[in-house]
Amino acid sequence: MDNLRHTGFQHEILEAPSLTVVYTAMSRKTFPFRVQVSRYVFDRGCCPANPYMAFDFDFYSLVTKRQLLSANNSLLTKADELWAFGPVSDGVLAEMLLFARSGKPLRFFRFSQDSDSRFEEIQSSEPVYEDDVAHLRDDIISLLGKHSSDRAGDRACGHPGTVEGDMATLVK
Repeated sequence: MDNLRHTGFQHEILEAPSLTVVYTAMSRKTFPFRVQVSRYVFDRGCCPANPYMAFDFDFYSLVTKRQLLSANNSLLTKADELWAFGPVSDGVLAEMLLFARSGKPLRFFRFSQDSDSRFEEIQSSEPVYEDDVAHLRDDIISLLGKHSSDRAGDRACGHPGTVEGDMATLVK
């Protein structure tokens, strides 16, 4: 970058600050709200890494599922935080387990009844779990409770509170 400075080239992107990158974990059932989820993250001063915005639902079947999963995992592992929106599905749980290895912040949000805010941050013990992973709920809550400081409320990005790797014990 510095070697371009002598050319006199300028562009606003060169001056824009970097933002905390938030991976938005969401069930296929919440797919219709992908834009609102991304806007919510932007409104809190962060950059959303939303796989449904990057790849749509299945990238129009133009690539293999394996390619999509690898691309998804690339976004996930590079994110600074994971925010889970809506019910926890098997896919969201898998993303939480993969992300937990990093020890980075994990936060939960539900759809709000308040007309001023579509989402509301909740405690790690409050998410609803879809039927196929509901039997793991207590184990997940126990592990999250050991590693995260619940920060429910309307907060911006980059606050302390982490989840560490032993969530992986749920995977057998």
